[in-house]
Amino acid sequence: MAGFDAQLRARYAALGAEQQGLRFAVFEQALTGFLNLRRQGKVPAEQQRLAVIDFDLPSSEKRFWVLDLAANRVLYRSLVAHGNNSGQLEATQFSNLNGSNASSLGFYVTGSEYVGKHGRSLRLNGLDPGFNDQAAARAIVVHGADYVSEAFIKQTGRLGRSQGCPALPLELFAPIIDTLKGEPACSCTNPGPATRRPTSTRRWPVRLGGAFPRPWLTGGTPSVFQRRAVSAAPGGCTRQRSCLPPLTHSHSAGTTAGPRQTG
Repeated sequence: MAGFDAQLRARYAALGAEQQGLRFAVFEQALTGFLNLRRQGKVPAEQQRLAVIDFDLPSSEKRFWVLDLAANRVLYRSLVAHGNNSGQLEATQFSNLNGSNASSLGFYVTGSEYVGKHGRSLRLNGLDPGFNDQAAARAIVVHGADYVSEAFIKQTGRLGRSQGCPALPLELFAPIIDTLKGEPACSCTNPGPATRRPTSTRRWPVRLGGAFPRPWLTGGTPSVFQRRAVSAAPGGCTRQRSCLPPLTHSHSAGTTAGPRQTG
């Protein structure tokens, strides 16, 4: 496991993720889940883009990132809204229930784009049973909203809230949708005790029994993030063989390849 830990640290440094405000604990969960999903065939093998939301941070902070793992770049860092019933400034309640108007933790892959009441929108398919697998039925999508802005924060001390969707600033949602189309993975995390996480992000397997499918959770993270899965699967991401592309040093840490939230 030490080799995998070293690769995680090296990738984190190469991306300049710390300078962009992405905490290592969140990055570790997100990348572990990403590798698990790719090993399981749920994310295309050639896919190298990963979106991350850190719901431990308040909505007044930029807590959404899009990472290009092949180029070692943070493409976007942005504000993002949480669901109306997840909390005010901070998201503390999460649900998988239709009509809950709350955010869901877990791993998603992007689906098709459509034009709806919010304009261009990108469907999300949840991959963590009991945590976010009702995302499609709940119409959880990436879209833009005028309540996701620095101006709204100045007025209210926080962002406005959605019905559970990760709503983005109006000036960024379209290019971010363009970046995320084609089944990239998206991780919504809230690092907490291992027993409260989705199995995809856990470092060691934890038996959850009948408690796992509970629709309402406080804190924690879903199941695709189980660390053991990364290091155990034959032909997959093993301790000696990473599924990540080799590190390159052609890009400086923190360099962005696209517009970033300003203000």
